[in-house]
Amino acid sequence: MRKPLVMAAGAVMAGIGSVYLSWNEKRKFERDLQHAHKNYQKQAEEDLQVIQEEWKKEKK
Repeated sequence: MRKPLVMAAGAVMAGIGSVYLSWNEKRKFERDLQHAHKNYQKQAEEDLQVIQEEWKKEKK
């Protein structure tokens, strides 16, 4: 009687562990994606500013 109960508890723990790991990976991926988006947005704003400054110089 004790062995099936231990096996069932082990299976439940393994299931919870795999769900946690997949959730944690998803969260990590979303956080990395957000950081990449912010970095690209910041770089694009800096590039736009440089282009606008060069355009104003050429216009004069």
